[in-house]
Amino acid sequence: QLRAVQPGFEANGVVTFWQTLPKARYSEVDQQTQFFDKLRAKLSTLPGIEKVGLVSPLPFSGNDQGRTFTIVGHPAPAEGMEPAASLLTTDGAYFPTMRIPLKRGRLFDARDAKETKPVLLINETFARKYFPNENPLGQRVQIGRSEDGPPREIVGVVGTAKHGNLAETGEAEYYLPFAQAPDRYSDIVVRTSEPPPAGLETMI
Repeated sequence: QLRAVQPGFEANGVVTFWQTLPKARYSEVDQQTQFFDKLRAKLSTLPGIEKVGLVSPLPFSGNDQGRTFTIVGHPAPAEGMEPAASLLTTDGAYFPTMRIPLKRGRLFDARDAKETKPVLLINETFARKYFPNENPLGQRVQIGRSEDGPPREIVGVVGTAKHGNLAETGEAEYYLPFAQAPDRYSDIVVRTSEPPPAGLETMI
């Protein structure tokens, strides 16, 4: 029965691997961003590669990262009663690579750089739960406390993908653009032709 469950993404034809950069060599965020930009560009040139994206954490990896948040302009929750949702970091290519549909607005793109306006994507479950009678686009979300950074504007809504396990109903999730929240670690998702190119792991 679980094999018949639709997870909200298409895993067939996708190869994943993770990359952790050594801290001594990639301690600066610009170095981290440049490395993953070059890695994605290199992978995209390999034969049989259709799309390449980044995500952290990967679905079903057991590494969900729940973070509390408040919505600017909404009634403030009591201290300690702030809602929480799973927080992921991605690039704009992650969603088409995994065939997670864009429902409203736009995906992350070159406009979402380190020095530009902080932005956010949410999934449909988040939109239904926290904006039942409002347009979520343009709303601002404060992740954690004000000292954790400025509020982020919602620029898009994507389909809900199961992340913890196939039995879940689909949890509320929000997504940061990798360019605005780089890290030394990321999972890489690669959509390939069928079957994947022989020797892909040695090409990387």
